[in-house]
Amino acid sequence: MIPKLILIRLNKFKIYEEYMLSRDDFIKVLNEILLRPDLKKEEKERLEQIIQNKNELLEEISANILIKKLNLISIKNFTNEEGYLSEFINTIDKGTEQENRTEIFYLMDQKQISCLHKLDTTETWRWLGGNDVSLFIFSEKKVEEITLNKDKPTFTVKKNTLFGAKNKGSVGENINFGWVSCLCEPGFKVSHYENPTSNDLSKLSESFPGYVGIINELKHADSNDETWGARSAVEEPTIGVRRDKESTKCEVKEPAKGVR
Repeated sequence: MIPKLILIRLNKFKIYEEYMLSRDDFIKVLNEILLRPDLKKEEKERLEQIIQNKNELLEEISANILIKKLNLISIKNFTNEEGYLSEFINTIDKGTEQENRTEIFYLMDQKQISCLHKLDTTETWRWLGGNDVSLFIFSEKKVEEITLNKDKPTFTVKKNTLFGAKNKGSVGENINFGWVSCLCEPGFKVSHYENPTSNDLSKLSESFPGYVGIINELKHADSNDETWGARSAVEEPTIGVRRDKESTKCEVKEPAKGVR
């Protein structure tokens, strides 16, 4: 007879296993990304090397493997969201503003969230693997939850729409990670990013009392500051810019790092 404790672990493992990303699916995603035009040279070389050495990868790809292999860095270097990113397309210096674009890998590990925010550009989310990802879209009259997964992998958030995202699941459930790509057209700049103020969040809770739990879950801790949330008026360079968490200023970091 198998001890009860082991059975519990097996049951948890089965739930956890459903959210894992297989090596084959990981390599399939990378091959698809390699077909994109305007892929950054260094990112192209990185993906090609991963594919070339795919037999060295484990059968199941974890969040730590994604972070290491894709050279993901904290998104908090650029916005108030949680998780990790790497930029693999940036054509801001090419063509007109309406034609350029940026695209990133974005990883939310376990309970990490993309806190409520607006962008002064459109953003297309594409599910790549792991957990289902829930997008919460707030308009004047309704709240819409969009679930991204294998069956429905993409959704485009319109310019200046208030939204947030998290890995789908309830408290107490085993949640692994959600891995997506985010395509901004025109290309993302830090000055495009804006968080709601605490006053905005209070009004939002009054308008949608049935979503107070989600609003609280998707708000950033700094939103208790009345001045928090104003969009930066600084026209910053698009690569290597970090948002100062104590104000709305932006400070320049090393140019080797990408942005959203």
